[in-house]
Amino acid sequence: MAKIQIELTAEKENGNGYFYASLNLPATKMQIENAKQQARYTDSDTLYRDISVYESMDVPLDNVRLDTTSIEELNFLAKRLNSLERNEQIAYEAVTEKYFSKEGNELPSVKDLINLTYGLDTIPIVPDVTNLEELGRFAVENDFLSDLEDVPDSALKYLDYEVIGQEQMDNDEGYFVGGFYVATYGYKNPQIYDGEHIPPTQNYENVVFRLLVARTPEEDPDEVIDSAQWLNLPISVDGLHEFAEKLGEDCIENCVYFDLQSGIPQIDDNVFDFMDKIESLNIIANEYLMLPEAKRALFKAVIEAENISNLEGMQSVFERLDKYEFCPDDENADEFFKRYLAYHAPTDFDTRWLEEVSSHDDAQKLLKTLGAKVTNYGIVSACGRSLYENVAFPTPQPESHTDDFELMEVCGVKAIYADRRIDDSEVPKGMYRYDFREGNGADDVYFGTIEKDVKVDHAGSFITKEPLHLGTDGYIELEYDTEPNFLGEFMTAEEFANTDFPEDEEVDDEPIQTGGMKL
Repeated sequence: MAKIQIELTAEKENGNGYFYASLNLPATKMQIENAKQQARYTDSDTLYRDISVYESMDVPLDNVRLDTTSIEELNFLAKRLNSLERNEQIAYEAVTEKYFSKEGNELPSVKDLINLTYGLDTIPIVPDVTNLEELGRFAVENDFLSDLEDVPDSALKYLDYEVIGQEQMDNDEGYFVGGFYVATYGYKNPQIYDGEHIPPTQNYENVVFRLLVARTPEEDPDEVIDSAQWLNLPISVDGLHEFAEKLGEDCIENCVYFDLQSGIPQIDDNVFDFMDKIESLNIIANEYLMLPEAKRALFKAVIEAENISNLEGMQSVFERLDKYEFCPDDENADEFFKRYLAYHAPTDFDTRWLEEVSSHDDAQKLLKTLGAKVTNYGIVSACGRSLYENVAFPTPQPESHTDDFELMEVCGVKAIYADRRIDDSEVPKGMYRYDFREGNGADDVYFGTIEKDVKVDHAGSFITKEPLHLGTDGYIELEYDTEPNFLGEFMTAEEFANTDFPEDEEVDDEPIQTGGMKL
C-alpha cells in the first residue's frame, strides 16, 4: 500500500510563528478536515500556507514539484497508487523512470505522477528476466528478432545474448524492475487529469469512520481477511444488518474488524476495541457529521481537554457542546494570556505593548483559574464558563507538599513534577531528584535542559525511580520532540513510590478484533 505522510504549515494571524499538522495519505475527507483544523488552515489569501512531504513509501516524492499542489491532489495520487494491481505497480515504476530520469527533464509534478497511473494495463511485463543476457535469450527463444530467423539452432550457443538483449531493450524502451522486464514502447503519457479538476473517485465525503470488517473466523484470522469489506459510518440500522448478512453473520456485533480509519483521531483502536460498541460508534458518526465544521473542531477539543477515553463519555459531549467557548487562534497558554489581556484592556490600548510580554507562570495560572485547557485545536473553556470572564488573580496559598506532584514522562521514564524546587527531604529513599532549566525561547521549547541542580532559570524539579544519565557535560538537552509529556494525573511522592507503571504495549500495524479482544 502506498503511503504518503505530509506536513501542513500555516502562518499565524499575528505573523508570530506557524501552526503545524501531519497527515497520512490516502485519507478520508474527515481526516483531511481534522489535519486542516489542527494546522488552522483558513480561507485567508494573505497568510502563508505550505504542504511538504515528510515521508513517502512506494513513490519517490523528494524530486517532485509541489508548488501548486493541494492536499486533495496528493490524496488522489495516493488513492490512484493504492488502486493499482501488482503488474501495474511494476509498470508504473518503469514509466516514471522513462519520463523523468533523463537529465535535462523538467521535474515532474503531482499532475504528471497522477496521469502516469492510467493505461498501465497495456504495458507488456515479463517475469524472471532481470538482466540483458536473460532478455537476449528470451528474445531469441520467442523469435522477437527477424535477423535471427535463418540461424540454425546449433549456432545459437555462439550468440552474444547480452548484445541481443541490449538491442531488444532499445527497441522496447525497456526497463528492469524488481525481477521483471517492462517494455514501455508505445505507451504514451495519458492526460486524464488536467491539473485542476480531480477525476471522480470514491470520496467518502459523508464518512466519519471506515472499518474493514469480516465474519468471525473459526480459528485463524487469515481465513476471512480476503473476504473483508469496508463498512462506512454513519449508516442506517437496516444497513448494518444487511452488511452483516452479506458477510454471513446474523448481526454486525458477531463480526470482526481488521482496520479502523477514523475521522476523529481521539477514537482509535484503544477506544473502539469491541464490535459490540458499533452502535455507539455509529451514533457518534451520525451526530458528528451533522455538526458544522467549527463545532466539529470544538467537539474534538473538548474530548482532548477533558481526557475522555470512552464512547459513552464522548457521546455525552454533543449534549453540552454549546456550553463551551473556543479560541482556535492560539496554541499555548502564553499566546492566550496576551489575547486575554488585550480583551480586557481599554479600547484605545495599543496592543503592541503586549508583543514582548513573557510570563509563562502567570499564563498557566490564568488558564487554571479559568478552568480552560490547551488542545491541538486551540484553547477551550471549562463547561459553562467563558474564556474571557473577569477573574481575580489567585491568592497565594500556604505551601503544601501533600499532593502537588504531576505525573509525567521524560527521557523514557515516569516521573513526578513540581513547579518549584523539591527539597531532598521530600525524595523517597532510593529515588532521584533532578531540576529543569528554562529554554532559551527558541522553537517554543520551555524546558531547556535537565540538570542535577539548577540555580538560575529554574523551571521546576522532578523525581524518578531510576537515575538518568546526564552525560559527561552533566546535563540532558531537551528539544520540542523530547520535552516532558504531562499526563494530567496528580499524586503524592509516597503514591508514586508504591505505584507500578506497566510498560506501553506495542500495537500491531493491522489490529484485529474478535470475540471482544484484539489479536
